[in-house]
Amino acid sequence: MFTPVSLLANVLIVPLGALALSSSLARLITAAWLPALASLFSHTAWMGMMLMVWLSEVAASMPFGHQYVATPYFWILLVYVLALRLWALPITFKTKRTGSLVLLGVVFIDLSVERSASRGEFKLTVLPLGSGSSLFVEPNDEKPLLIDCGSESGSRFCVVPFLRTCGYDEPSLSLVRHGERHHVQGICELANAMSQPNLILNPTMFNSPCYKELVEAAAVADAASIFVARGNSVAGWDVLHPASGDRLPKADDNATVLAREVHGVRVLLLSDLGEAGQVNLLESGQDLRCDIVVVSMVGVGEPLGQALLEAISPKAIVLSAGTFPCAGIPSAGLLERLARRDVPMLHTQEDGGVEIVIRPGGLWEVESMTGRLAMGGDSAAE
Repeated sequence: MFTPVSLLANVLIVPLGALALSSSLARLITAAWLPALASLFSHTAWMGMMLMVWLSEVAASMPFGHQYVATPYFWILLVYVLALRLWALPITFKTKRTGSLVLLGVVFIDLSVERSASRGEFKLTVLPLGSGSSLFVEPNDEKPLLIDCGSESGSRFCVVPFLRTCGYDEPSLSLVRHGERHHVQGICELANAMSQPNLILNPTMFNSPCYKELVEAAAVADAASIFVARGNSVAGWDVLHPASGDRLPKADDNATVLAREVHGVRVLLLSDLGEAGQVNLLESGQDLRCDIVVVSMVGVGEPLGQALLEAISPKAIVLSAGTFPCAGIPSAGLLERLARRDVPMLHTQEDGGVEIVIRPGGLWEVESMTGRLAMGGDSAAE
């Protein structure tokens, strides 16, 4: 977080910090022989700390008081420390100025190299939530897209901090794949923490109270909402399921399925499509082959049934799994069946968050927080 008001706020906060520390020390000294005075020092220290917190919040809430920025590269922090060290050394001002210009040149050169290397990159992050699922897409040439937002706690402790770490002050365009509360409940938390996002919705009118609350909140906030079904394209993704007018028995069966080709690499986002939905998708006659498939655990049955797995024929599988409800925990039988496919398979319960990067030329990487890495280059869809 970048806070332009920090310097101004610290003019008041630093003396308050000194007051709190000195009062705490005075309390320790006087506690044994003058308890009444020690109690006064305790209240003074507490008042100082409360004022520090209040002033920090007031300063941060000022217009342009804070701005979330992406986490800087490690080498930038190293150059910053070297610059501070340079100016602390007992050397001439001319030498300090020359050294600072050299360090500044190093920063510009390295930033240029970094930007050139990442030009055209497509990133998709599968966030490690304990309940539900959430994906964040950062295409190089388009606006980012948040797909689902997990449960309320998952949004508060994972999705919102992740977006802020990436440098976003406001939520991106959000796609809701279906109305089950462990997928949509977190969007309300996201709206409270940041602001109400514009929504892309499934055409099925779900009965979930959380889904209805979400739609109503978007209407009250005057946020844009659009509905997409099979045959539509949105934010660069083709919608493969469900068809407009279809309403399968279970919410999972109506989950939105998306596909996209990037630099010749095809990615399929299967969501937690239930068994009836998988059959419907297979019977649609669409080309489902892909290089990378991202799938979530379903409420009843197994994700990525064998017939669908054969039709997709992926080169890498990413499974979004959780710990609640218990249906979100992948069974040993499911993991064994997917492993028999003899392609890299990562799942968030074991590997943590997973990042998919596709580079110009069709090179792709799937890497987890634990360091597991899968790489490929030839498109399975060709």
